[in-house]
Amino acid sequence: MHSFVITSRNKHKREKYAVRICIEAQIHQTDITFFNKDSFIKKDKKKQVLSIGIEDIKEIQKTLFLKPIKSEKKACIIQEAQLLTIEAQNSMLKILEEPPANTLIILTTDSKELLLPTILSRCQLIEISEKISLSDMELEKFQNISERLKLLSAGEGLALAETLAKDKEDAAIWLENMIHIFHKKLIEAIDKKDAEEKIWYAEVIRKFQNTYQIIKSTNINLRMTFENLFFSIIKKS
Repeated sequence: MHSFVITSRNKHKREKYAVRICIEAQIHQTDITFFNKDSFIKKDKKKQVLSIGIEDIKEIQKTLFLKPIKSEKKACIIQEAQLLTIEAQNSMLKILEEPPANTLIILTTDSKELLLPTILSRCQLIEISEKISLSDMELEKFQNISERLKLLSAGEGLALAETLAKDKEDAAIWLENMIHIFHKKLIEAIDKKDAEEKIWYAEVIRKFQNTYQIIKSTNINLRMTFENLFFSIIKKS
């Protein structure tokens, strides 16, 4: 396996683990290239949105096909991979399917939920963060919310959006927990062969993932973002 996804909420831990993989592969530091959102913003000063797009993937590709200098192998570490746009992730699929010889590709992220299943299936997943662990009371609360979303009124959507808009980090954690619950419900729907439920939860997961990525990568208005999320669900329900 030439490609890895390392996930942890602790940025220092996941980056340290990525470097450790390179050291174990006997890759000299000269042959390790780091990419993150700041790398691309410096090259494109007009760039405002903190994301990694298709043009950035092209820059990464140029590096991938260079020969190592002091080692037999080289490594490319894409930090904060949760900032990869969907288009950029699709662009990376061919690279992950046919990586250049003697090259390690390592994606580090705070949440695997923001990466496409096709990306994850082509990489060795290393989870060094604590898995989402909810108490019985918290689990019940999120279960109730997940069920209530189908019947959410416009007023309730506005009220929930106002509550979540108070703190960006808390809002991101709330979305992570909800995505976690929705994934479980999607699996249950698949097991029950409930096509309608399967489609609904898959669509909701996609909307929540997009919202999570927007919140983590931009300084967008939180309240408006959540209002748009809940109204899009209300219209579909």
